[in-house]
Amino acid sequence: VVLDVTIPPDNSIVSTPTITISGTTDPGSTVTIVDPATDVQITVIANPDGTFTFTDVNLNPGSNTVTVISTTPGGNTISHNHHIELNTNVSLTIETPENGSVVHDAVQTVSGTADPGATVTMTDPSGAVLTTIADASGAYSFPDVNFPPGSNTITVSTTNLNGFSASA
Repeated sequence: VVLDVTIPPDNSIVSTPTITISGTTDPGSTVTIVDPATDVQITVIANPDGTFTFTDVNLNPGSNTVTVISTTPGGNTISHNHHIELNTNVSLTIETPENGSVVHDAVQTVSGTADPGATVTMTDPSGAVLTTIADASGAYSFPDVNFPPGSNTITVSTTNLNGFSASA
């Protein structure tokens, strides 16, 4: 009995919560996994060349162990624990104006970095909500933000392309 899980490689770190798991086993074998996020058992039959694929496998944030079990038509069974980590870290910085800084011009540009392609939302000192998309390098900016005299607070949040969020 042969069982080789090739995609993703064992001990992979991924940033997408829904993945494809594939590999090879004996042709015609019944291959079973339990979806880590839903606890639903999924079964496929290996193709005549022994390949198998599970699409839309859901991961929990952090460490996931997927047990892949292959049973040949003759009843022989082999299993493999496959380890996959879902990285949910989201990048978000506010670079200008610096936290705690004193500005002399009432109109400032608020800028920083986020994950490339992420939606970035800012609530300015007046309570207005502004939205932009981080560019391919992750840079974002909100030009012409009005800061009235005195202490001001801005809140910036982001949601990346994988649906994970952060605030600063």
